[in-house]
Amino acid sequence: MIGCRSSTVSSGASTFITDIGTPTSATQAQVRLMERLAEEARVPRSATPTREAMMARMEVMTGDREEARKILGALTNSSELGGAQPYPLALIHLAFGEKEEALHLLEKAYEERSIQLAGNTGSLKTNPRLDPLRRDPRFEKLVARSMG
Repeated sequence: MIGCRSSTVSSGASTFITDIGTPTSATQAQVRLMERLAEEARVPRSATPTREAMMARMEVMTGDREEARKILGALTNSSELGGAQPYPLALIHLAFGEKEEALHLLEKAYEERSIQLAGNTGSLKTNPRLDPLRRDPRFEKLVARSMG
């Protein structure tokens, strides 16, 4: 599919498609698969802030922005208590198209030294979910600082 990419993130027994491009570029089968996986992932026994952030992002991608806002609100409240890290919150805001808030949270993650350079969320330099920020000079400076 042109203009569509996917990356998988393993969490427990399930593998989730977390980035298929924009909802308009996703095929109906992909959307149905994401919806099924999102429903499966709602099992509370394994909910972590990072997994909830992935779910919120997936909800945005499948069009359930209201549910994503609820999850984001809960994660934002938990981050104030030391729960969710700024980096996954930035990915959710970016999925909503809120670049300024995403950049603010990425800066905060850098200052707190909580930016992951590998793992589920990927590096600032290579994470395709951050592509909408690539041409922003503030983001370019952040990438340069994080790479050392």
